[in-house]
Amino acid sequence: MPEVVGSVCKLFADDCKLYRCITNANEQVELQDDIDKLCKWSKDWLLKFNIQKCKVVSYGNKRHDFSYTLLDNTGNRHNLTNEEGEKDLGIKFNSSLKFDEHINLTVNKVNKIIGLIKRTFKFMDKSLFLTLYKSLVRSHLDYGNLIYYPITKKNKQLIENTQRRATRMVPELVGKSYGERLKELNLPTLDFRRRRYDLIQTFKIIKGVDDVLPQKFFQMSETDLRGHSLKLAKPRANKSARLHSFSNRVVSEWNKLPEEIVNAETVLGFKSRLDKLWAGMRFDTSIV
Repeated sequence: MPEVVGSVCKLFADDCKLYRCITNANEQVELQDDIDKLCKWSKDWLLKFNIQKCKVVSYGNKRHDFSYTLLDNTGNRHNLTNEEGEKDLGIKFNSSLKFDEHINLTVNKVNKIIGLIKRTFKFMDKSLFLTLYKSLVRSHLDYGNLIYYPITKKNKQLIENTQRRATRMVPELVGKSYGERLKELNLPTLDFRRRRYDLIQTFKIIKGVDDVLPQKFFQMSETDLRGHSLKLAKPRANKSARLHSFSNRVVSEWNKLPEEIVNAETVLGFKSRLDKLWAGMRFDTSIV
């Protein structure tokens, strides 16, 4: 399927995404032409698109007055609905690339799970809590956090409050502060986990552990000022979505790391050295 179109075409299971940068009317026509090519492909291979599930989402502040259509197998054209956002692999993207809605949906889901655990388990010690929390609750909060990374204090607190609420379920920790409960359970703050994940992923990309081209995310710094040998250049960003995107926000934290950490031989070695450096930040609740 991706070979029959000129736009970018991504597939996952039975889902298809077709996209391109639109700067003028000609590119709108070209995108519509690619949609028609996909329709022909689906007819030739007897794999019909579900027109009711096909949508158009425009990302960015500039809007183009153009109606995209989809051909059915009889040759009739159907207008595709324009949506303000769409869920993709479990993450809700809206047209402005803000993730407030996704964060609210995730927090609501997690709070329901916490409530279910409280109603189901009459006995709760630290060991049982950690098993339930890590597998049923925190996994939802961790998923995709490199993408939906909260940037406002409100959203950071909204997410952290789910863990704060969950840790209150352990009777033996009643009366202790949130930070004390985290230390007792050896649970770092969710903010700490997100920052840690950022740097681990940066290490994997730069060192070629993950099969992606580093230059798609980062540009190495050409300055010879203080710092380690793998310093990154920080690109300019005029929009908040770009400023707080993964490849921008990690630069300052990455450049602060010592040489012996960024040049660790393995991912496990990097994690171990980073954890030693950041040991005093694991349970710091002052920023959340």
